[in-house]
Amino acid sequence: MALFEDAFKGSNLWVGIGLAVAAPVILPAVGAVARSLAKTAIKGYLAAMDTLVPLATTATSRAGDMVTGVREGITSVIAEAREEYQSGSLGSAGSSTPEAKPERQRKAEKEKAERSEPAA
Repeated sequence: MALFEDAFKGSNLWVGIGLAVAAPVILPAVGAVARSLAKTAIKGYLAAMDTLVPLATTATSRAGDMVTGVREGITSVIAEAREEYQSGSLGSAGSSTPEAKPERQRKAEKEKAERSEPAA
């Protein structure tokens, strides 16, 4: 009941009447502005899509080419490792002979030995 009583007090009533009178004038103007804004937004979206779709297509194609190249590289490395393993030229992992150790590993061990020896 308080809501009904508040509606007829002072300024609330006059604001409602003013809006009812002004609505036929204000709403068409607001509608025209809203329509032009909506058209501009849609045109901007379409222009952006015309630019972005070819870029996305190119990026997708290049990414696919890159994945294909990596797969080919991995496949060739695996095939080479498999051939070395099957031919027995891989060398045993636990061997300590100088022939079985890679050059880098021998060099690192030599430097480590030189550092651990006391200088005379």
